[in-house]
Amino acid sequence: MNDNDEIIKRILLAKEKRSLIKERIKNDGYASLSFSLNIPGYPKITKDISVFFNIVLSQFKIFLSANLIEITQEHYETDESGIFFLSSLKSSGSSIQNIKQLCETFEETHELGRLIDIDVTDSNGNYISSGRNKLCIFCKSFPAVECMRSERHNYSKLRKYIFEKIQNYLLIQRKEKVCNNLVSFAARAIFYEISLTPKPGLVDIDNSGIHKDMDYHTFIDSSSAIILYFYKIAEKGFSFNKSLSFALASIRETGLIMEKEMFRVTNGINTQKGIIFLMGVAVFASAKLIADKGSFDLEKFSDMTMNIGKNILNEFDAKSLDETHGKICVEKYGKHIGGGARQEVASGFNTAIKFGLPMLSDYELEKINSSGKQKVLFNALLLLIGNNNDTNVIYRSSLEVLEKLKSLALKTFNSLTEDDKKNNYKIIETYCLENNISPGGSADLLAIVVFLYFVKKTYSHEC
Repeated sequence: MNDNDEIIKRILLAKEKRSLIKERIKNDGYASLSFSLNIPGYPKITKDISVFFNIVLSQFKIFLSANLIEITQEHYETDESGIFFLSSLKSSGSSIQNIKQLCETFEETHELGRLIDIDVTDSNGNYISSGRNKLCIFCKSFPAVECMRSERHNYSKLRKYIFEKIQNYLLIQRKEKVCNNLVSFAARAIFYEISLTPKPGLVDIDNSGIHKDMDYHTFIDSSSAIILYFYKIAEKGFSFNKSLSFALASIRETGLIMEKEMFRVTNGINTQKGIIFLMGVAVFASAKLIADKGSFDLEKFSDMTMNIGKNILNEFDAKSLDETHGKICVEKYGKHIGGGARQEVASGFNTAIKFGLPMLSDYELEKINSSGKQKVLFNALLLLIGNNNDTNVIYRSSLEVLEKLKSLALKTFNSLTEDDKKNNYKIIETYCLENNISPGGSADLLAIVVFLYFVKKTYSHEC
């Protein structure tokens, strides 16, 4: 017996085993449903095929649930014939013919439905047929059965064609999953930050700090208007294949649309320009890193954002740049102190990573209650205020006021008891109100810290 004979023998044995399972289901008086892939040639299993099978089977199960079709007694087999799923069908309001029709609808509407083979048998073990001939996936001109029996197509070319289709499909699926996750992390990070209460001089749930033109719900409104755009930025990062020197313009293109949306829903109030920029860069860089490396590494993330922001501080030198708050701060205090969000990107998010993230990394945010989260986030914010050259503060005051605020924040963080912390917080809150200052730049960095915490936790390992 040669190798081919041995393979054929094993395939036949695998098919016989599947028939026995179907027979058992029939003897129990159930109709059945089987799900497999049409993979020509051998081997019928690769890593990509296995991943593809599991993704599409999961989609199919959701499809069945949505159509109120219940399955039970699930069997999974991985053998020489490929990967195979078989289940019993519970009684439902649908006839067996309608269930078969639904299965065909799933095949016909799925992007790679021609690779999917769903069989339905009634409680007597009879196959339910729609009577239709499915077209060949390769030539799309003749029935698939006819092409297979006549061996019309070269097996090597056919397998190459199918594997490329599967690889492209998996890439798109991976991209969508990564982008969805990054948007979800960005949304959680922004809502965690704006919900943190109290925050000195800043808008929180209980009051508006020094801000007369906005409140907590203004931030809810603007956050809801901008968050979905982070998906577009994540998509750009995931697919970006140019020099990183071109990345900033691409991020800004979407960022400017987000700013318009923010101003539209807030009637012209600037609530989140800073976080649009910072989170835009963070989302873009995370997506590109995960796409390129298959995982997230904080050091590589920092290096990438430094490359994205390599020339960003030079923008302050441009005569065409309007007299923004940032430019005014740079003119007064230099780029290092007055560079604000641009300086943070140019430094690879050094302040956020060095001072804020370690605070969160000591905890598992998902496992602590709301009160616990507030304490962790509050301490992280104090550390950020205590170490950040916040241009929101120095624009409204002076370097002296900023340094005093920093020392008050660190004193509050280092309080020995909860009572001391409350008393010290009252001092810093009063200081902000008396000096009309609001450390909004540090609050933005807190959102970045939360975002990085979730990305790092999810993508530290290869995906």
